[in-house]
Amino acid sequence: MIIAFIISLRMGNNIIRRIRILKKATDAIAAGNLDYQLSPDKISGFDILDEAFNDMARSLKDHNDQLQKMNQQFTKIEKLTALGEMAASVAHEINNPLGGILLFSNIVLEDLPEDKPLLRENLQKIIYQTNRCKEIVQSLLDFARTPTGEMFPLQINDVIMTTLKLIKDQAIFHGIKIETRLAEDLPETIGDRSRLEEVFLNLFINAADAMKGGGNLRIITRRRSNNTLSISVSDTGKGIDKELLSHIFEPFFTTKAPGQGTGLGLSIAYIRKHNGSIDAECKPGKGTTFMISLPVYNGETNLSDNNNGICM
Repeated sequence: MIIAFIISLRMGNNIIRRIRILKKATDAIAAGNLDYQLSPDKISGFDILDEAFNDMARSLKDHNDQLQKMNQQFTKIEKLTALGEMAASVAHEINNPLGGILLFSNIVLEDLPEDKPLLRENLQKIIYQTNRCKEIVQSLLDFARTPTGEMFPLQINDVIMTTLKLIKDQAIFHGIKIETRLAEDLPETIGDRSRLEEVFLNLFINAADAMKGGGNLRIITRRRSNNTLSISVSDTGKGIDKELLSHIFEPFFTTKAPGQGTGLGLSIAYIRKHNGSIDAECKPGKGTTFMISLPVYNGETNLSDNNNGICM
């Protein structure tokens, strides 16, 4: 009985001591120290409990990190939404004086005599540049439209060219040669134009980031024999490491430096109702190619959801 009492007392003390250790650990977790870990005590036999606690702490930390990233992204989206609304408002205000400049420039051009070629040439340059400004403003207005989610037949080449027109003159594309090989007489696909523009906008910007102001951006479209359209977007940047390639379509994953992106630019393009798909191949040091596949429009407007999606 004495031996049993001593053993029971010792076991009780061990249990109380481990409970106190767990209490201290839970207090640390509750205080926000999600990196807190217990040292497994194999001698006392509580190592299984210690490992379970450590797994729980790691899981909490992972979920907390994901929530923080989502919160940062939502904050960024709110700022971008406000910025988009402001840009649309400014674009509307700019459109009116540009229209006036075009109107009066054309009136002056009509009144200029033919024997003043230099003045006429300068005025034609003003008209040309003003028209360019109007096109840029209109592209901004079109892009700032809130996506309706409605699917309509569209020409994918038109979507690509509209997106290129929006960004090709931006500073990030200076020094980058843009090559387009867009197949003629492509059949229509069906989709949400605004969402598809987002897909291509992000692909083009990511390509420019990868090339850092110098290189070739190549866009190719063609029709495949399996009744689908193929779009490839290739850059000559540094490429993506093989171990990272399988993660690039995961939400919030990014290969950019901290503070330069959350990776959502790729994941937002998962548009399941397009019944499309995307893949990527990369040769480190030689660039990356994204290959998008979209179904040819067959006259049906209701597309079924599936697990394949345009991802970016």
